[in-house]
Amino acid sequence: MTVWGKVKQALRAGALADAMKIRLGALFCAVVAVLMRPFVRVRPGRVMLFSYDHRLGGDLKYIALELLRRPQPLELVWVAQGALPAGLPAGVRTVQRGSLDFVRQALGAQVWVEDSVNFADLHIPKRMGQACFQTWHGSLGIKRFDEAAIGPGRWMRAARKCGRMTDYCISNSRYDTEQVFHATFWPHCEVLECGHPRNDILFGTPAHAAAVRAAVAQRYGIRPGEKIALYAPTYRNDVQGAEYGLDHAMLARALGERFGGEWVVAVRHHRLGNAARAEAGARVVDVTGYEDIQELMLAADVGLTDYSSWIYDYMLLERPGFTFVAEGCALDGGKLNYPLEAAPFPCAYGNTQLAGQIGAFDADAYRQRVRAFLARERCSDDGHAAARVAESVLCCCGFGEG
Repeated sequence: MTVWGKVKQALRAGALADAMKIRLGALFCAVVAVLMRPFVRVRPGRVMLFSYDHRLGGDLKYIALELLRRPQPLELVWVAQGALPAGLPAGVRTVQRGSLDFVRQALGAQVWVEDSVNFADLHIPKRMGQACFQTWHGSLGIKRFDEAAIGPGRWMRAARKCGRMTDYCISNSRYDTEQVFHATFWPHCEVLECGHPRNDILFGTPAHAAAVRAAVAQRYGIRPGEKIALYAPTYRNDVQGAEYGLDHAMLARALGERFGGEWVVAVRHHRLGNAARAEAGARVVDVTGYEDIQELMLAADVGLTDYSSWIYDYMLLERPGFTFVAEGCALDGGKLNYPLEAAPFPCAYGNTQLAGQIGAFDADAYRQRVRAFLARERCSDDGHAAARVAESVLCCCGFGEG
């Protein structure tokens, strides 16, 4: 057997081991939940927040922060995996995913808040007196995740079950309501078009944005005056590492020629992807470990992705955004809701085309496309989404009026 054959065999063995670990963990939770259920009552005011990647970011972070500001007596529980999330605020306690305490806290929570199919995937049964909020972790995005796009399997079974358990979906647009929720696993669920809490930070003051940028720059050694290009591709199981194909040095040169200044390429890979690669002639920093991508957006002067949905949050800032696919890297159109070219962002296939798109970038025309796109999809983000979601959560806990 060749070296590469041995490597592939080891990778397959590791993948099988991980899959078996996941299945056994879910089975453990299912059995424990059945045994515990008669002895655990639903606790008024307990809110359990379960993020798919366990980072302190996304909608769940900003819902938790808003609930902490409220005077009502709530018990907030964050589901962690391994190390605790950096910056976890006082007043939020943690449980480890899949532990005995996790099952007990989940059975006893009055409200679940999640951003994927997390509770269903671990076979936690929803009980009378419990309410489940689904925020999802993307918005206005292009990436399909329905059964036709993903195919059968464990995740699909969990998604269908999640659809039956959810009481409220959190949407930031008519597009989210129709395509992300009603067209997938939540066809009959009540959708609250109140905006995404994670995007409230993008409507903050310039002083707050400057403070966030300074913190990011200090952490990653970005010098004063250097500009930041955030590159964050989605996970694609047909592409790995260098095959994403971005020439960081060419990108930095093109940005300098069009927008001026010295540029740093901040690379944030998907949690299932690979680490950033440094290249000769390019300043590249790996920001994959940064918890909150919304803060990275605030720090960035330019955004770049393939078709990850974060760029649809980033455009609320009206800063330059681009989509990029490596030359010769075909996209499966069956996994997209619409062509890349239909989005407001200049779209490039290959590094040379990307440099050309950057050089020809028209800020006024781009701003008009972004505003037209948001208006067409009836985007409701306005900086006050967390407050609206918090009111709904509090109503489910018996505080306030529904």
